[in-house]
This record gives sequence, structure tokens and C-alpha cells, in this order.
Amino acid sequence: NKVEEESFEVGMRQNAMEFRAHDVDDSETLDFHEFCAFIREREEGEHGPAELRARFDAIDEDMNNKID
Repeated sequence: NKVEEESFEVGMRQNAMEFRAHDVDDSETLDFHEFCAFIREREEGEHGPAELRARFDAIDEDMNNKID
């Protein structure tokens, strides 16, 4: 469906812009602190350090402490 494809594309562009905005050291990756700021800005509610670390580790597939 054309509308769904356009909506997906807009969402992906928005995600990329938000990712870049939180990449404060321009490394094209998010370290744990940048990731925490990214999640806390995007999602409502409390996000404790243990929850954020678990989420970060689940995404960091190559275990290099960075999310590409």
C-alpha cells in the first residue's frame, strides 16, 4: 500500500534524524550515555539504569558498547 510505504519512509527518516541529534560526538554511533538521552527524550515514564543497560545490551549485537 502506497500510504503505508510513505508513512514507513517518513518514520524511518524521523528516526535517523533523532539518532543523529543524539550522536553528540558525531561518531555515527550512540554510546550508552547518548542512548539513555535518546530513550528518555523519546519515551515517557521512568527509565532506570538497569532497564536502559539491558535494552542497550540487547541492541549492541557486536558488544562494542556502541549502537550503529
